[in-house]
Amino acid sequence: MGRNRIVKPDIERLTISDGDFIDVKKRLNHGEHEDYMASIFPHQTPGESVRMDTRQVRTSKVLAYLLGWSLTQDDKPIPYSIDMPEQARIDALRSLDPESFTEIHKAIDAHEDKGNADAKAAKNDKGGATESPAISPLPELVTGDTNGSEPSTEASTTFS
Repeated sequence: MGRNRIVKPDIERLTISDGDFIDVKKRLNHGEHEDYMASIFPHQTPGESVRMDTRQVRTSKVLAYLLGWSLTQDDKPIPYSIDMPEQARIDALRSLDPESFTEIHKAIDAHEDKGNADAKAAKNDKGGATESPAISPLPELVTGDTNGSEPSTEASTTFS
């Protein structure tokens, strides 16, 4: 049985101080991870040294994972939902006191670390199955493409 290649939109609830909680994505999919990376490396040019927007590192990670919370101010809920526009979510995060934001960021960091460790353990625990080679050898002749169309009668030797 092959591994799951599509990330399910699962939610996990993490408990933080004062009986509050945050709801986070269990795992980011490729698109969400790319958006997160682009937000912290907005000026990356191939061949040049990495230039990171350090003001965005922690906020971008929290924004990528956070779906909602139970936080209140003066006994009223502080609005935060994935349905809100991104700028409104950023504004909500930026309005938090530094200690509360740091607590949320640390909880998400630990959640991400645990998810990475679980994924690595699952990959290493194949239940005795033999591991396939990292790179499959290319056939000498490729006939047709793999999009379901009829195979070509001509051999293709161009690779890009």
